[in-house]
Amino acid sequence: MRTIVIGGGISGLICAHRLRRRGLEVQLLEESERAGGVIGTIRQDGFQFEQGPQSFLSNPTFLEIIHNLGLDGELLRADAKAPRYVLLDGALRKVPLAPQDLLATSLLSMGTKLRLLSEPWRKSRPPADDESVAAFVRRKFGEDLLENLVGPLVSGIHAGDPERLSLRSAFPMVHQWESEHGSVLRGAMKSRPPKDTPRAGLCSFRDGVEALVRALAGTLGDALSLGTRVQGLKRGKANGHSGFDVLVSRRGRSETLNSDALVLATPTQPAAALVGELSETLRDFLARIEYAPVGVVGAGYRREQVGHPVDGFGFLVPRKEKISVLGTVWSSSLFPGRAPEGMVSFTSFVGGATSTGLLERSDEQIAEAAEREVAQVLHISGAPVTRMMQRWTRALPQYNLGHGKIVAALEQELQRFPGLFLAGSYLSGASVGSCAEQAVKTAEAVQTFLSTQESA
Repeated sequence: MRTIVIGGGISGLICAHRLRRRGLEVQLLEESERAGGVIGTIRQDGFQFEQGPQSFLSNPTFLEIIHNLGLDGELLRADAKAPRYVLLDGALRKVPLAPQDLLATSLLSMGTKLRLLSEPWRKSRPPADDESVAAFVRRKFGEDLLENLVGPLVSGIHAGDPERLSLRSAFPMVHQWESEHGSVLRGAMKSRPPKDTPRAGLCSFRDGVEALVRALAGTLGDALSLGTRVQGLKRGKANGHSGFDVLVSRRGRSETLNSDALVLATPTQPAAALVGELSETLRDFLARIEYAPVGVVGAGYRREQVGHPVDGFGFLVPRKEKISVLGTVWSSSLFPGRAPEGMVSFTSFVGGATSTGLLERSDEQIAEAAEREVAQVLHISGAPVTRMMQRWTRALPQYNLGHGKIVAALEQELQRFPGLFLAGSYLSGASVGSCAEQAVKTAEAVQTFLSTQESA
């Protein structure tokens, strides 16, 4: 029995890889000439830049995949204690990472610090309706925590607008902690794993995040079809069971492929276009999910050009600073091999849900603006020795208010189409690690479905 996976981003690759490891016949169709989606690593002038995700957060599922791919020896882990910074009033200030740091930080007022410290003893319950991240933070802790820490964090993780982002969809554990324990901090403390449990950390590979894509693609062999455009799909028959007919075009030829199970692992826009013939409900709900545009600007400098020690992870920017950069990762400080000897490299992000118009500028205008702003913050003199610019018009799905109802509606409608599955960053987490977990769950659901079909 055959499964077709449409979409060769990280979700489609991991789903197909998992099915193939289980001994199932699978074919992965990708329209472009390369797999990986927004994940891409480039090398130029001795520097190594990431065009999309700069790193990933390890979790048990992801680490198992890495081990199965034989990439353990290539895995790099960032220093968990590396300081993070927030730009406030034009100066970089350390983000408090420990309770003692919280008392000393200038990012928060004394009133906010007291609200944070007393929160475990102030029982509360979340509202029945969906609540935005901004509304939650104001209700629990106050405005300056939102403006100076949470807002920049939301921009850094989701490129989102905290006024629109749903707390229970974007940060489900935070909502759960308050619901179950009446306190976010008390819930977090009670949910801590045992001391001997390995902690999740920021990771990459020696040759960049794309090393994962290459390894996954390598395990698929001829089951991966690049340059293959899916033109349509409809219900059909496969092996005497109800299945799917997939009309594809590749190398100038059109053909119809048959499958018993079908996984749509594309972003929502192409997924909506494909399922329109099957279900207007699926099409309409997929089309309701918004994406934020993001521009990625990489720059390399000689070390003596940079006046700041850049001894940490990087910095995030509150919107009230009125600059285009959302945040900057100090790439060469985070992982080795990102810059030649005597050089440093940075990667900055612009755009996001609150500044969609920025990406209407040319690549050169975007890069020059980002470099100018970062140069002012890090006291950089002179132009970069190399530059990388990548724009993503639909970079990150937005888990805005009502997102949970959209996902529930999609799941309910899928019950009408046995054998049809969804996978992607818009379902249960946009990070690389979350996509990996969701893709594995999808593969397991496909295997369960096929086993019931075979025994029928």
